[in-house]
Amino acid sequence: PSGQTVQASGIQVELEELEARGEEYPMTRAFLHLVDRLTDIAVPPSLGAGFRAPGFDPYLEFILESVFLKFSARAYKNPGEKWQVTSGVLQVLQKLLQYHDVSPEDFLDQTIEVQG
Repeated sequence: PSGQTVQASGIQVELEELEARGEEYPMTRAFLHLVDRLTDIAVPPSLGAGFRAPGFDPYLEFILESVFLKFSARAYKNPGEKWQVTSGVLQVLQKLLQYHDVSPEDFLDQTIEVQG
């Protein structure tokens, strides 16, 4: 509806507002562990349909953009937790890459700019 603002919610808010402020990341680590376990089987292409963009992409985007690419800029009460978070991300990515059969369709609608 017009005039209403949509607020972010869920794990994104947990990470950005609660965990980062407290410098502890138990929800993020638990989420990464859950995703690691859930990806032991094939992810249904219609996962989440009707509530958001279907498939695994929204989860992967969160893991890459909000967790992995920002892990070194975040503060941690326990310096070891920084590496637990990073390890969790890399474990998920390694699994996805290990079992993914690359096909030409993976590169459709992708623009690659090469800087010379």
